[in-house]
Amino acid sequence: ITKVTVASQVADYVHYDPLAHITSSNPSDVHLYPEIKRKLYSALSEGDEGELSIGVPTDVIARQVTAFATASTEDTENPNAQQPSAEAVSLTVRIEYSVRNPADGLEFVLPSETYPFRVPHMFTTPSSPDAARCWVPCVDNLWERCTWDLQFVVPRFLDSRSDAIDAAEEGNYPVVVVASGELVEQVAHPYNSSKKIFVFTQSVLTSVQHIAFAAGPFHVLELPVDQPIGEVDKDEDEESTQPQMHMFCLPGLEPLLNTTTNFYRSAMKFYSTLGSYPFGSFKAVFVDELPTKRFDSATLAIVSNDMLHGEDAIEQIFESRHLLAHALACQWVGINILPKTWSDLWLVNGLGLYITGLFFRQVFGNNEYRFRLKKDIGRIVQLDMGTQPPICQPTVFEPPDASTLSFVNLKAPAVLYILDRHLGKSGTSHGLSRVIPKIFLTAISGDLYGNALSTTSFLRTCRKISGVDPRIFAEQWIYGSGCPHFTFNANFNRKKLVVEFMMRQYKRVRRNTKRYISRKAAALAAAAGDQEAAEDIGLLDEAFGLGLWEDETERTKWRVTDWTEEDEQRMATATYEWIRMDADFEWIAEIMFDQPDFMWVSQLQRDKDVVAQIEALHALARQPSNITSSFLTHTVLVPNYFYRIRMEAAMLLIRCAVPELNHVGIFHLLKLFTAYCFQPQQKKHEFSTRFVPRPNDFTNVQEYFVRKSIISSLSQFHYSADMDYIVPRFLIDQLKYNDNTTNPYSDGLYISTLIAAVGASLLPIVTPEQSQLIATTQAPQEKTQAAELLKAAAMEVERYREMDRLVPSLHNVVSIAALEWNLMLMMGNMIPNDGNIFLKYTREGNYTGVRIAAFDGLLLMKWYTSKTLIRYIMSVIANDSSRIIRRHVARGACESLGILFAIGDIPWAGSKAQDILIEEDGSTPVAEKKNPRKKELETMTKSIRSGAGRAASLRECIMPIILAPDTDIQVRSCMLKLCDLLYRPTEESAPTLKITLPPTPIAEVPPAIPSPSIPINVPPKLKASRRSMSSFSAPYPPSPSPTATTFMPRLKLSTKSFDARSPMSVSTPTLPDAQAMPPPPLPVHVVEPLPPAPAPVAPPPRPRPVAAPTPAPE
Repeated sequence: ITKVTVASQVADYVHYDPLAHITSSNPSDVHLYPEIKRKLYSALSEGDEGELSIGVPTDVIARQVTAFATASTEDTENPNAQQPSAEAVSLTVRIEYSVRNPADGLEFVLPSETYPFRVPHMFTTPSSPDAARCWVPCVDNLWERCTWDLQFVVPRFLDSRSDAIDAAEEGNYPVVVVASGELVEQVAHPYNSSKKIFVFTQSVLTSVQHIAFAAGPFHVLELPVDQPIGEVDKDEDEESTQPQMHMFCLPGLEPLLNTTTNFYRSAMKFYSTLGSYPFGSFKAVFVDELPTKRFDSATLAIVSNDMLHGEDAIEQIFESRHLLAHALACQWVGINILPKTWSDLWLVNGLGLYITGLFFRQVFGNNEYRFRLKKDIGRIVQLDMGTQPPICQPTVFEPPDASTLSFVNLKAPAVLYILDRHLGKSGTSHGLSRVIPKIFLTAISGDLYGNALSTTSFLRTCRKISGVDPRIFAEQWIYGSGCPHFTFNANFNRKKLVVEFMMRQYKRVRRNTKRYISRKAAALAAAAGDQEAAEDIGLLDEAFGLGLWEDETERTKWRVTDWTEEDEQRMATATYEWIRMDADFEWIAEIMFDQPDFMWVSQLQRDKDVVAQIEALHALARQPSNITSSFLTHTVLVPNYFYRIRMEAAMLLIRCAVPELNHVGIFHLLKLFTAYCFQPQQKKHEFSTRFVPRPNDFTNVQEYFVRKSIISSLSQFHYSADMDYIVPRFLIDQLKYNDNTTNPYSDGLYISTLIAAVGASLLPIVTPEQSQLIATTQAPQEKTQAAELLKAAAMEVERYREMDRLVPSLHNVVSIAALEWNLMLMMGNMIPNDGNIFLKYTREGNYTGVRIAAFDGLLLMKWYTSKTLIRYIMSVIANDSSRIIRRHVARGACESLGILFAIGDIPWAGSKAQDILIEEDGSTPVAEKKNPRKKELETMTKSIRSGAGRAASLRECIMPIILAPDTDIQVRSCMLKLCDLLYRPTEESAPTLKITLPPTPIAEVPPAIPSPSIPINVPPKLKASRRSMSSFSAPYPPSPSPTATTFMPRLKLSTKSFDARSPMSVSTPTLPDAQAMPPPPLPVHVVEPLPPAPAPVAPPPRPRPVAAPTPAPE
């Protein structure tokens, strides 16, 4: 900061960065990390209160006081006068500053020796929670919003040479600036012809955390406005109602940009049906080295280049479109609408993901949407087992951490989905389709205060529109945590003609009554002779039929198992076909329902809902049999099933690959995959010969996904004596003879799946507890069949790795799969550990994903045992040019120690056999039995400290990284966690406070205090009477303290006769007259100290009682 002015006057200021002054009392002692941790947390708290203090000049203060005084006088004299001028109520603060090599907030991507072809550009980055204050002085708060005017001065061209100013040369790209807000103008610099100025304005109130910009030689793509059919001849003025949309990318990526973003106009139209777009335009720019996949800001989304894909991509289309569609949805809710408090963050994030899912349903279909929702609910049930907090905690005022936020983002849209079902069933039939437009309308019209949405106001809006009180729903799903688990059994009561359910937990259960009644009515109509009803029910039965299996010869080839007579009799006597629990999909729960397998088959073949089909598939897989394998194979073969259902059936077929069933599941999987291969010429055994695959043809995307699922399912089967390595040999042949020359789509991810499947099929079935014992007890025999297969697989993987180095696949997915294959077999002790395979891929210049995979393998090679490797890894954490790599390696250094301990590479601190004997003997203490996880954590920490914590090189490298002022905040946090694992903390001594007092004399004499004379009003006459005065006597003085010398006061009680109108006085004869004071209530005990005497004075004798006064007669 060079200068600060307040109201055009220079002001004094103090700029203090708390994070730049973190030190340690002994920088070389790694055990003092608790001190650094305390100072770091204190600095973060102090930084939230502000880092720049500005003093307002006295002249400005006097001017303001005068202006307010004048305005108040005018208001008093003339009530109809106008309000005070702006000069009296506002101050303009101007801060002149410069930023050089910022640690956070801004990212400059420049070419270097390792990346010579990188295009230079820069952008704002969310590298830390307080990244905004690192590039602009501001009130770094989400709820402090204002308008913005931005001006950028940049070179006209990427090469700013004087001879390239007038005209752009070949390869010299013009520099473009894209920022939040609307582009007002682009003009030439008035004083330097080699520069130009971009002016942006943001008229909508926006937080500084939602302001971003990027500058570089970007290619600009304008998305045209969609015109409905029949309205092509309308005026262009009507087209301006749709906001402008521009996409930006770096040179060389232009073909990928159009393929990736061509859906944005349809997304804008879909979201606009829920509410008007709150801004004037939308822009998306794709950059390198973004630490997250996406950074959202007002009218601008900064996206990583990894999201770009070409026309030959298949899988990445789903991920890229969902992520980019969510970026556009966040413009409505997330940027224009903010959470009122941090506890309401679930609502804002959930609404954005919910409406993104609605658009995803429109693009990819309802089956894709419901299938993904079912999978998300399954993940929620697995995670929310009591360890996760509620998604809304009104008493928590801090933002959630990364792990909690990921769970909130997973659960929030599912909660809104079941809320929509709840409102639609109980109230109106619209649900959230009317609530969300109402919220968007109030935000744009200004009726939503501060555009901050709270959970309470959202539920209130739901109640007003639908007429349903959602308080019980909110207590269960929003303010509560955990997911219910149900187990049901059904029995048909023939006497009452009802189906009785037994459940372990009392919850609301919905049955698919409508579908059951309609099915029954159709059957009765068909039996009565209704031809149309018979055709309808026939079509339903034939929808998932397979003509191939109608031939007995084919059924024999496929080993199809038919129902037994007992099963057919049970099916004939069954009173209903199947029952579905929660058929309307209104619960986030795990529901286990027990019914016969033929009912699950009926549900699988006759219920068109993909959720019902998923439930039937998993229920059949829980009871493996020949019947189950046959119907799962049937599901894979029928193309009328949704392709995700076919993939799920292929993955579940491995459950039937058990010796009890003669590995019928493997037979069916191999039989399914032979449809993609040439027929073998010689057939010694059914699958003993080689099956050469046909040239790849992925034009049928559904068959492509099913093919990959079969390969992944086969990889889960390991060696069996009666199968004779059929699966590994089959997969190696598919990898060896793969041909993609005539395929219009890329096969990079398909080859990656094959490489991973070959590695998984070669792993041993049983791994011992201590993996380091395998190297000495199970050496591979080179002449055995297993060794030959391993050698052949290694040759094919190495061939593909070299091919990917010469002709790279998209994002080098084949090289990543080859590195993971080597790591997998090293962890299984199938090949010797060799860190050099990973080391050469960790250097700068490789793709970031390849470097991440290489570092993952290198960190699992006992990196803490090599001094050279320790210094290399720590230098990467401290000095690597990529923030993504620094963070990943720092996090991997912590996680690798736990993995190495789990697989046995870090030995136990104590004898593991001894621990087992203690548990068997029953002599384990009760406290350890109650909390075994605590004992396990203590044992792991002790083992890691005794193993990796003794490395001297590691001790020397950690502290400089922690204490460096420009260390990334996440890297410093990971290094402190690493210290927690490796070193025992040294307790800090309590802070001492020294107070210097002025010298005082040894013997202190208190000053003489004058004793006041206390007048007491008494009745007019006194009459001596011992009996009446026995209750009024002077008390004894208090006993002297044993620790201090107390001097007894000398008292004199005057009992002379006096007139009734004169007051009684208690006084000391040696003191002067005292001032009169108001009388206190009786009895009176006045003790007055005297000057200190040379010796203690004995207590005075007990005074004579004084007769109580008697009132005079009237």
